[in-house]
Amino acid sequence: MDALTRRSFFRLGLTVSAVAAGSAALTACSGGKSEPTSSAGGGCANPEDMSPSETSLRDANHYVENSADAAKTCAGCTFFTPGADGAGCGTCQIYTGGPANPKGYCDSWAAKAAA
Repeated sequence: MDALTRRSFFRLGLTVSAVAAGSAALTACSGGKSEPTSSAGGGCANPEDMSPSETSLRDANHYVENSADAAKTCAGCTFFTPGADGAGCGTCQIYTGGPANPKGYCDSWAAKAAA
């Protein structure tokens, strides 16, 4: 294995800096918002209240506030915990306890075990 030279060290630093700057620029262009988790109607997972890594995780799992399949909603998912009132927003273990709409859905959905 080659030793890390001064030149390769600086080249690596420039590469990392360029990637970080590009990522920040892309986030700024999108306004830090993500369409799949958008909650224009006052949903549970408001991208403006989440960090970029939280919205990125939701985007990667294709989280939506309203499931297209009534049989596959967050309320019926093993990772979902209902809110205090039982009808409003709950939390999701996939999103480290972040908010989730009981009517929502993501690709990590797993049916709750029958009681």
